[in-house]
Amino acid sequence: MDRTMENPDFRVLIVGGSIAGLTLANSLSRAGIDFLVLEAHDRIVAPVGASLALTSNGAMILDQMNMYEDIAELFEPVDCLYTWLKDGQLLSKMDTPKLLQLRHNYPMAWIERQDLLHVLLEHLEEKDKVLLSKRVTSINDSGEGVIAYCADGTSYNGSMIAGADGVHSTVRTEMWRHMDISTSGNMLQKDKTAMVSEYSCVFGISNPTHGIKAGEVHRTWSEGFSIFVTVGKEGQVFWLLYAKLNGTYHPPDIPRYTTDDLDVHLKAYSETHVTKTVKFAAVCQNITSCSYVPLEEANYDYWTWGVFACLGDAIHKVNPCLSTTPNLGQGASLAIENAASLANHIVSILKTKNNEVMRAEISSGLNTWASVQMRRTKLICLTGNMLTRLETFATLKYRLVALYLVPYAGDLFADLVSMAVSGTRFLDFLPVPERCVNTPTLQLSWYIRLLWALCLRLV
Repeated sequence: MDRTMENPDFRVLIVGGSIAGLTLANSLSRAGIDFLVLEAHDRIVAPVGASLALTSNGAMILDQMNMYEDIAELFEPVDCLYTWLKDGQLLSKMDTPKLLQLRHNYPMAWIERQDLLHVLLEHLEEKDKVLLSKRVTSINDSGEGVIAYCADGTSYNGSMIAGADGVHSTVRTEMWRHMDISTSGNMLQKDKTAMVSEYSCVFGISNPTHGIKAGEVHRTWSEGFSIFVTVGKEGQVFWLLYAKLNGTYHPPDIPRYTTDDLDVHLKAYSETHVTKTVKFAAVCQNITSCSYVPLEEANYDYWTWGVFACLGDAIHKVNPCLSTTPNLGQGASLAIENAASLANHIVSILKTKNNEVMRAEISSGLNTWASVQMRRTKLICLTGNMLTRLETFATLKYRLVALYLVPYAGDLFADLVSMAVSGTRFLDFLPVPERCVNTPTLQLSWYIRLLWALCLRLV
């Protein structure tokens, strides 16, 4: 494999074999930069009953690394988007997915999370650099590099460390600890209280269900909850139920759920229509796997400090409206994009200093990466939060907007996704795939400006 650069003295420790972590590993591998992935669990690919959306900005980067054809075999493209009320009344029918494919040359599709992880792992040439059962418990920043200490007594050295270890990130916690030591004041007060839970979510997969067809996406909007349903490969039904909690929760008071809680919760929505003729009960009768969790949302201000960097859920944990439903579908794609962008900046750091990298250059480069990606990510997250409130009729004003403005907003959702895609940064050191279309920055139509103005007044 061709490599952009070789530097035996520079190593990136990647904590977490997540989508963000494995994307970063693949990117660094192709750039000839040494890395080590430390994964806490005993396997990377575990069936957890979760699906995800893959949009063009994520697909473009995976295509650069010659993964896309393998991924395309794992999904059924969608071309039609239905929105229903809970009694089966059709609110809108849109060709948003089809329009997005015409604009960007990649279909919008949903796949199992474990399938995407499997492809990312299979395409990693240096699989021996992915270490399992390595739960990082603490990190020492010596000033000349970092040392990650694991629960099994082992430790690993690196020039910098990237935390792709999820919403309860050890890397983020350790970064905060080092920041507290190095600084005075309350600069972290906002970040340390940023985690909040206002919604619960059931992620599920069911066997083929009569009346739910491939190529279609169905959303049900209602006061306090929303349901999403689509079809994957071989007729699998991917679905999601998210519901407003009875309050706003912060750690350590965020609720946890049992199997009994799940059964009661699903039964409460059994008579809700997911299409004109299919009720949610029919989907639940065919469940093969599902999980019931609180949605722990946060968007942190500090992504980096010194030679620490956090990405993916560790730094911008988002709600399902952003990561799974067709409103934006940006959860996985944002993780892929931020990992690729981080790889670009690491390559740039090494090239600038002819591979003789000082700590100050690493810190400066990571800060540049964070400032660029943070602006883009926060805008997308704000949009996702707004759309969640629309879908669940969070207030009377949101309900009126959802029922009487959104159905007549034309290509609103397609334009919002396209604006996210148009800002994608490719891997600078790999050729851009021929099918990629450089979508120009879209000008907001009058109806989008009106809707944005109304919704932002409501937030």
